[in-house]
Amino acid sequence: MNETDPNERRERLAEERAAQRRWVQRGKGPHNDFIEALVASEFMSEENQVRSSEERLQHLLQYVNANVPYYRELFANCDFCPEDFRELNDLAALPTFNKETIREHGELMRTERLPEGDVDAGESSSSGSTGVPINIRQTYLSRLTGVLLTQRQLRWYGFDPLKEMHAIRGARRFPLNNGKRLEPGQTLMLRAWPGVGQLFVTGRFFGLAYENPLEHQAVWLHQQNPAYLFSTTTTLEHLAFSFQDRQPPPRLTGVRVMSEPLTLIQEANIEQRLGAPVHISYGLDEIGWVATRCSAGNRYHVHREHCLVEIVDNEGKPTPPGSFGRILVTVLSNA
Repeated sequence: MNETDPNERRERLAEERAAQRRWVQRGKGPHNDFIEALVASEFMSEENQVRSSEERLQHLLQYVNANVPYYRELFANCDFCPEDFRELNDLAALPTFNKETIREHGELMRTERLPEGDVDAGESSSSGSTGVPINIRQTYLSRLTGVLLTQRQLRWYGFDPLKEMHAIRGARRFPLNNGKRLEPGQTLMLRAWPGVGQLFVTGRFFGLAYENPLEHQAVWLHQQNPAYLFSTTTTLEHLAFSFQDRQPPPRLTGVRVMSEPLTLIQEANIEQRLGAPVHISYGLDEIGWVATRCSAGNRYHVHREHCLVEIVDNEGKPTPPGSFGRILVTVLSNA
């Protein structure tokens, strides 16, 4: 899209609002206004997006300084005053941290009070794919943000919410089935998609644990004949090989990849054998969804209402365009 063309932005905004209306909401709540704001922000000018991020960050910095012991001490040691924050470049005055920092200072990173209108929503843990898992405390609004960003991604993929969603995941990743984890050979059936089905009317959801033998998974997928499939890269790659002598599920129109990197060769093989386009997003357990790959341009759209993304070198300095670096994420909400 031409960033300077307001007419094109208005046309695209109208298209996305029409696509959003296909997602019928369940009841009224804080999510109603948030949904409209998310759609509208997708077509803000760059200048307005930056200004919005700066305002969110300024509010967040002042909040954690007042309520989180770790940041209060950090800001004092860095001689950083949140009230003096003016633009995104001012963040360079603060050191970065990683999972080791969370493990060491986790208790000090917890807020002394929640924002007005929010409540504690319990604890979750990271997958441990990059080391020892860590525990993350979440609130109602942080979980709501995750659900709404998931729905946004599905809208971008062009998924029809009234169709059935199938998933092949680790048994512990599924909701409990009558109070128990899925056992080998069992299929989980829910009346709505997990997460987004709490807020929107959706089709049914079926799940199978990837602990089942590969042949069982392939037969299950062929018999279920899903519209949408959600699984890990490894599982999908193995399924693709098992479908070399099978016809792809005829109703399958979209595949969501999660949890693991996806190479171009893997993607091509999955799409060829399963007969449906592959969609992928990038997220972190500690933060939530960060970016979603665009099916049109093959680049990633960052969820800028939720976080900031920088590509930096080993010293934490920005890398020039076209070069490799580490991803540095600054969350704008408790994710």
